[in-house]
Amino acid sequence: MSRAMLEESTANPNSVDAARGSQPTAGLGGWLILGQMMLWWSLIGSVITMVDGMGVLADSLMTVKSSLVDNGIASASSVTSWFIFMLVIWCGNLAIIILNAIALMLLYRRKRLFIRFVRIYWWMVLCLSVIAFLYPIATDHVSSMAQLYVKLIENLIICCIWLLYYSRSSRVKHTFIR
Repeated sequence: MSRAMLEESTANPNSVDAARGSQPTAGLGGWLILGQMMLWWSLIGSVITMVDGMGVLADSLMTVKSSLVDNGIASASSVTSWFIFMLVIWCGNLAIIILNAIALMLLYRRKRLFIRFVRIYWWMVLCLSVIAFLYPIATDHVSSMAQLYVKLIENLIICCIWLLYYSRSSRVKHTFIR
């Protein structure tokens, strides 16, 4: 390193990378690889949940409602409210799939809009997680509170980590903003 470069790098702390001759971190590498993997994993999981949810919706309409109400196990209103909950979750998963697909397209095209889309995506996942946690409690359809708490905490941690990463990462800023 020449003396002029050393003096410039000590005078301007932002030019340390320039003094070393390295470029700022940019591209789809680093921790952004895990971000890509999470988006793909989320997309596949949402599709599976949605397809499985369609079966549950059809089953609850045909079989469950008549058998539960006829046997006096549940009231028609509670079965209907459970059906509405499943429909909301299904529509939420559809919205997540659409946002996820758009986010992946923006990611691989390195569009500036990607950061906004991926933040909206993770906020929506967080909101649906809270709804999926609160609705069964409000309608007394709680089979296992421990499972609900674990899933909510897991989703809160994952969403917070990725929201923080996409808002503070220098790699994300250099790849998509600059």
